[in-house]
Amino acid sequence: MPLMQSRASSQAVYRNVLFLLLVCVLARGSTAVRAEDDNESQDNWRAGFRVVIQVPIADAETRRVRRAVDRWLSKKTEAAQRPILVLEFQSRTAAGEVGGAGDFGSAFDLATYLTSPSVGRVQTVAFLPGVVTGHAVLAAMACEQIIMTAEAELGDAGNTGQVVMQTHRTAYLEIAARRGTIPAAVALGMLDSALTVYRLEMIEGGTRYALGDELETLRPQAASEQRIIEPGEMGRFPGRELRLRFGFVSHLVGDPKELAAALHMSPGALIQDPSLGGSWRGILLEVEGRIENELVTRLLRGMRDHLKGEDNNLVCFRIRSAGGDEAAALRLAQEIAALDSGRVRTVAYVEKQARSLAALVALACDDLVLQEDALLGGPGDPHVSMTSLDELRPIIKQLAQQKSRDWSLFAGLVDHRLKVSRYSRRETGERRYFCAEELGEVGENDGWQQGEGLMLRKGISDSQAVDLGLARHVVVDLDEVFQRYELEEPLQEAIPPWITEQLERLSSSPWFARTMLFIAFFAILSEASAPGLGVAGFLSGCCFLLFFWAQFLNGNAGWLEVLLFGGGLLCVALEVLVIPGFGIFGIGGGLMVIGSLLLASQTFVIPRNAYQVEQLTGSLFMVVFGLSGALVAVFLLFRNLHQLPWLKHLALESQSYEEVELQSAREALVDWEFLIGQQGYTTTPLMPSGKARFGDHLVQVTSGSGAVSTSQPITVVDVQGNRVLVEVDERGGPGSQSLAES
Repeated sequence: MPLMQSRASSQAVYRNVLFLLLVCVLARGSTAVRAEDDNESQDNWRAGFRVVIQVPIADAETRRVRRAVDRWLSKKTEAAQRPILVLEFQSRTAAGEVGGAGDFGSAFDLATYLTSPSVGRVQTVAFLPGVVTGHAVLAAMACEQIIMTAEAELGDAGNTGQVVMQTHRTAYLEIAARRGTIPAAVALGMLDSALTVYRLEMIEGGTRYALGDELETLRPQAASEQRIIEPGEMGRFPGRELRLRFGFVSHLVGDPKELAAALHMSPGALIQDPSLGGSWRGILLEVEGRIENELVTRLLRGMRDHLKGEDNNLVCFRIRSAGGDEAAALRLAQEIAALDSGRVRTVAYVEKQARSLAALVALACDDLVLQEDALLGGPGDPHVSMTSLDELRPIIKQLAQQKSRDWSLFAGLVDHRLKVSRYSRRETGERRYFCAEELGEVGENDGWQQGEGLMLRKGISDSQAVDLGLARHVVVDLDEVFQRYELEEPLQEAIPPWITEQLERLSSSPWFARTMLFIAFFAILSEASAPGLGVAGFLSGCCFLLFFWAQFLNGNAGWLEVLLFGGGLLCVALEVLVIPGFGIFGIGGGLMVIGSLLLASQTFVIPRNAYQVEQLTGSLFMVVFGLSGALVAVFLLFRNLHQLPWLKHLALESQSYEEVELQSAREALVDWEFLIGQQGYTTTPLMPSGKARFGDHLVQVTSGSGAVSTSQPITVVDVQGNRVLVEVDERGGPGSQSLAES
């Protein structure tokens, strides 16, 4: 019995283990399928192109649109799926409303072109963000698909102030028959207010639309009828009704992001070509180094001057920056994002890096192109505080909305606190990137499934930017950018005066600051080995001035660094020239000098991110390299100066011991050693030096026993070169007594 229970328990354990293994396999399989579906949806994004049609439609507008489409078709190769041509109808004047009568001939020519076999290679989609009236309705009907916003309206085609003629009716019937997006009866009802249009639900199923004179024929076959266009009125319907009631519109969208998702296209695919079939005429602007107000002012001035020309339609920013002033960077980004993308294309070419707030400048452009191995976003210089990041959030949202992008990606590249994940909707294959806040804004319960999180806090590489749909191309250099955009003529450059350009380039070179510090330290150490202040001291001062000048131009240094440096030099001078020894003034002054050089090489005091730690390491290396290199150079110079061909005459060669003894003997004027032990008397008072006579020799002597009066007996006790030391002879002698006794 126990054996049977043991077997039963063992079988139960085996069943549980097998069940768990089966669950794991199924879970793994479902995860793999979901990942495969996500990748497949990414890979199956449709290629597309967007052309804005300015209405009312005139003859010049028709020619311009045809030229743009023909140019794009000539460059597009055959693909498995037809590319999508999105025609967005925009007003020339009123924002948010599209309308106007327009020229019937121009609208009909455009509609005929859109239904021609040459355009059959693409799928045409009409996007109506506002109200479309007049004969622009005819061009919208000529597309294979119509997408509208819920508040947009379509109709009133005959509201042109002209009599509706048979030519007009024939044209609308022809386009309606070719495309079928709007039934012929409804199209005529939009054109002619004399007509009445009915909607019939047929007994055999389906829906038909009929005019009043057709109603009697179709009524026996209809289960129900409804008048949708009253007599005396022209049909005009909102997008919500055209979609939900009639089904003429394929999708209702709120913005270009939803439009791209509905068409299974990447957001960047709906970028408009402002050249419209013509050639690009552009300007190249440099965003290098720290973004400051002076740089932004110069860039915006160059951009505005360029765009004054009506044919100028391209602005390219070459960005190589680790960040900058918050107000300046946001000002530049907002100015770029506010440009009319239908008038001008903005392209950001990131060379090596666009960190921190510089990433927002790059993302504000219509197209983003990255150099190979370039870095976008992540920590930069200066460090952006948490308070500032919270204040930047609404501005970042506005920028992303202007560029029709999810704002979580924009914010995640600047704010390291933000957690961004991939979300997908399996039924549509749509994939987007949200943080928790944006997910709540778009609808958390709208079928979104959370995927893997994104690592944005350290920035993203070129390939990651392309995968996320932020970047359009990855190139080797700027020349490849020009090739990608098929520039027929070189870009203009906002070139400052030659001397200004050369000075700015020199000041931004890392080797310049290091070289100036090395020469300055070398010269000041050389000056310290010689008395006075000469050429070396003057050269050292000039090099320090050039170092601070370069850091001022780069936006790193301010007056604090200059005051620290000057105060440090003053303290060191006081320690050397006034205060004996080496104390607080010398140590403090040296630290002030070193600190000023470090602060002048960077924009922060304490590093707060990885990039600033890297910058601090570079600044320390530069100062240490300059000082230690100068010490080694001075030591080697003075040690080997006599061996250098051109400099050996500037220093004396070292002498041997024999040469030193011989020189000392030669420099001695007379040898008084024979006077040791001899007695004489003073001829002058010794105070303590004076003169004394020893036989026939009148000698300069020095008393070793204090002052001695004249004519006192003395004895020579020692001779040191020319110095003769004497003492009073206590045995007495001729003359007066010593001064001490008197």
